Amino acid sequence: MAQTGHIHGGPKAANKTAFVAAVQTSVDGSPLYMRLTPVADFTNEHMRQWASRHLAAGCHVVSDGTLPLPRCASQAQATHERSMTGGGRQGAQTPQLRWVNTLLGNLKTSTAGTYHSFDHTRYAQRYLAEFCWRFDRR
Repeated sequence: MAQTGHIHGGPKAANKTAFVAAVQTSVDGSPLYMRLTPVADFTNEHMRQWASRHLAAGCHVVSDGTLPLPRCASQAQATHERSMTGGGRQGAQTPQLRWVNTLLGNLKTSTAGTYHSFDHTRYAQRYLAEFCWRFDRR
């Protein structure tokens, strides 16, 4: 069976799964809940479907600059704040995205320590859901 894409990344990277990471925070900024949702791609249609399922009307969305999200947030009657990070250390230290970055780091460490090898395309939804379930019930 041939795999499409390149192992180091890109839109259709081999043995990797694209997902949207969202964290709901309280008024004081502490994290309450998180959602990690696999998506087929970051196209307008897939992001619109994600926004209609997971964004509440009137919520405030802060994103890293993913292009389809502003339009999708406005269709879901949410406000949107785009925080251009630039990647690297500067991106990781962006205050608006602090909890998303922290939880993604925890996810990476947890997954690497527990599951030494797994098929992303087949089981990613299960592993992401397990991590969210544990975080939401801490």
